[in-house]
Amino acid sequence: MKAVLEFKNYKPEVEGRKLFAPLTYAIFESDFVILRAPSGSGKSKVLEDIVHKTLPEINISSSFSYLPQSLDLVKDISVIQNVQLPYLAQKKWWKTLWTSDVIENERLKSDLSLLGLENFDQKVLTLSGGEQQRLALVRAVQPHKKLWILDEPLSSLDQYWADRALNYLYSSAKKYNCTVLCILHQEVKIPNLKLNTIRWNEKWIFE
Repeated sequence: MKAVLEFKNYKPEVEGRKLFAPLTYAIFESDFVILRAPSGSGKSKVLEDIVHKTLPEINISSSFSYLPQSLDLVKDISVIQNVQLPYLAQKKWWKTLWTSDVIENERLKSDLSLLGLENFDQKVLTLSGGEQQRLALVRAVQPHKKLWILDEPLSSLDQYWADRALNYLYSSAKKYNCTVLCILHQEVKIPNLKLNTIRWNEKWIFE
């Protein structure tokens, strides 16, 4: 089986400072992988190196969506318009961005409702931090992108919404046969979720 994402003796560093020991690890189709390391250790740099695709030690064989910690939401448009934006690149959405394909639009609305975002026309700048986090997560769940790279997708969420968001993310990945690599601080123990973990604790531990 071909890896969707593979690290081969990858050595993350910032300005010449090595962050971790070399990492060799393969992530395959439909894997759900959590990357854990102490705060401030440089976990986000790993995701940035994947997204920038400049290092030969990282092989990526799939299109991907990326959720950064900054969320990158467009604050002066609506909730529904924000989740429609990634599909602008799809030709079928080009001429009718805000009144696009009915089936896909209904999926987006259903996903938003699952995470408590039912006022689709509300401006993003009026949302709370937790609501913006949930909105950004829905926008990152793109079935046509087979790898989802998520930097702290559950931050700003209380335990109730963190559990719901993780279940949503996991079930969506399985439904669309997508692969997930995400950074989490929270320890999650939700029954029936098969999660793989890459953990840094003075050395790499694979769980």
